[in-house]
Amino acid sequence: VLLVAAALSCWLVSDDNVVVALDNGLALSPAMGWNTDYEAPAHTYNSSYIRKIAQAMVSTGLRDLGYQYVNLDATWAAHTRGAHGNLRPNHTRFPEGMKALGSYIHQLGLKFGIYTDRGTKMCVDGAPGSYGHEMQDAKTFASWGVDYLKEDSCSASQSHSVAFKEYGKMRDALNKTGRPIYFAICGWHTWYAPVGQTLGNSWRIAEDDGQSWDKILTNVDKAAGLAKYAGKGGWNDLCLLCTHEGTGISYEQSRTQFNLYAILAAPYLMTGDITRLSDFTLQTYKNWEVIAVHQDSLGKAGYRVDNGGNTQVRVYGRPLSGNRWGVVFFNNLPTSMNVTCDTTCMQKMFPQTSQLISIRDLWAHKEKGTTHSAQNLTAPVGPSGSSTFYLLS
Repeated sequence: VLLVAAALSCWLVSDDNVVVALDNGLALSPAMGWNTDYEAPAHTYNSSYIRKIAQAMVSTGLRDLGYQYVNLDATWAAHTRGAHGNLRPNHTRFPEGMKALGSYIHQLGLKFGIYTDRGTKMCVDGAPGSYGHEMQDAKTFASWGVDYLKEDSCSASQSHSVAFKEYGKMRDALNKTGRPIYFAICGWHTWYAPVGQTLGNSWRIAEDDGQSWDKILTNVDKAAGLAKYAGKGGWNDLCLLCTHEGTGISYEQSRTQFNLYAILAAPYLMTGDITRLSDFTLQTYKNWEVIAVHQDSLGKAGYRVDNGGNTQVRVYGRPLSGNRWGVVFFNNLPTSMNVTCDTTCMQKMFPQTSQLISIRDLWAHKEKGTTHSAQNLTAPVGPSGSSTFYLLS
């Protein structure tokens, strides 16, 4: 049996006093894919649209770079269960049914994701949630060929103990199906992180990032101190990747979000109509060097490595395999500036001051020379949410 994160530091106990954990062997690195949401018009996606997105993930080369999940969020379901109590799709928008749609996605070499809620109703449109139907719904999802399940927290208790118990029920139900299904917990709070590895493959630590750069940064800030809870099998989830085309944040801000998620080891879930993305955005999502950091085999999340005193100018680092570090220099001030990782910052990553360190710019795709951790490292960074990404080795 494959266990997620073979040695979990904490475990939950079921009602039968049996030690349990998510048992699917998935998420050895953060998930990559696409998720409905932030649509225009909102929440009216249908089978044709999902098929178009899946085709685009192949034709753009995104699939071959590791983006594998095609996930349906809220509003896919009919507003009532079927005659035998099973969830069913909105047949106006999904006339062929979910099993056929999942099969089409699989034929393209992609994986199929779907959505439910641990409460009595799903978010947005109030379709039936999975409360009291965990095993039944897990079996339904498995029969449709689902590979990824997001379970939200609308119409549900926000008590810590109740939430953990209810997520545990779906975790156990998914285990019993025998089908490996990535389980994405969406509880919107940092208090999921300490127990996240016992419940799911990722756990939302904050609210939806929506269409606001400030909200994206708020979610990044909430990840502070949570890196120790992430690792192979389970990751802190900061919500979806946002684009200039879909949400109005600047191109550089969308690239910075991409950079920071690589450092923080947060899932890469695109959203919106990827057939209409600009060349800049596609180039962002297709940067194989940044993706390599995001998917690094060491399986550790990153964190701020500067002194933490300035909220507008920051340096983030992530330990990587081969004694390397990914480092993002971030500037949220309205003017360009040089951002410095001083010697204290450098020695958090490379304690041996005599070690020669090579510098590579992951967006210029060029070597930038060498340094030592006994020296400051400074990078030029553009204004208003821009960033520079170096690989140090």
